[in-house]
Parts: sequence; structure tokens; C-alpha cells
Amino acid sequence: MKKYMIFYVIDTIWIILFLVLAIMENSSTKTGLPAIGSLGRFALFSLLCIVGIIILVIVVIIQIISMKKK
Repeated sequence: MKKYMIFYVIDTIWIILFLVLAIMENSSTKTGLPAIGSLGRFALFSLLCIVGIIILVIVVIIQIISMKKK
């Protein structure tokens, strides 16, 4: 259980960090060519946040399965 707690803390920080970065990037008032770069960074930050959520779900499922085996 302790080894999962470290992962949960790191993954939660990962998700919150990239979610905040995506929100900040989305709220920019850029226009024209800089807006396209801003959109790309928003998509990247959103994707990294989603990856963190998916990994968190996978680890929770692995932990539940390992607890049932014991």
C-alpha cells in the first residue's frame, strides 16, 4: 500500500500541474499565429493531464486486483 501512496501523490501533482497549465493557456487572449501556438500548447497540456488520469485509473485497478488476491 505504501508504494502506491507515493505514486498517487506524484500522479496527483502531475494531473493538477498540467490541468492548471492547460487552463492558463486556454484563457490567453492571443490572436493570429501566436494563437495557433497557444492552441498547440493547450492540446499538449490537456493530453498530458489525460495521460495522468488514465495511468491513475490503471494503477487503482492493479491495486484492487492485488488486494483481492491476498
